[in-house]
Amino acid sequence: MKLVENSKDWSKWWSIRFSIVGGAILTLLEAFPNVVSEIIQTLPDAITQAVGTDILKAIGIVCIIASPIARVIKQSRLDKPSDTTDNEA
Repeated sequence: MKLVENSKDWSKWWSIRFSIVGGAILTLLEAFPNVVSEIIQTLPDAITQAVGTDILKAIGIVCIIASPIARVIKQSRLDKPSDTTDNEA
């Protein structure tokens, strides 16, 4: 197994970010459904009516599906050399 060349930049990859957000949402909904419902009920009525657990599940699933799509899209920010402000005196 060999790592990709820019593996040190893993935290900048949108595919990783989507995976983490989607996984976290789906895990919270599965592990703590009552807590999520209580949190939703504390929001203002306009948001409470629009956001339900079904919407959150859909957002989580979309994030997971977007992850491999984001991985194959070129991110121009990753091609630029990292800022090396530590070398300034």
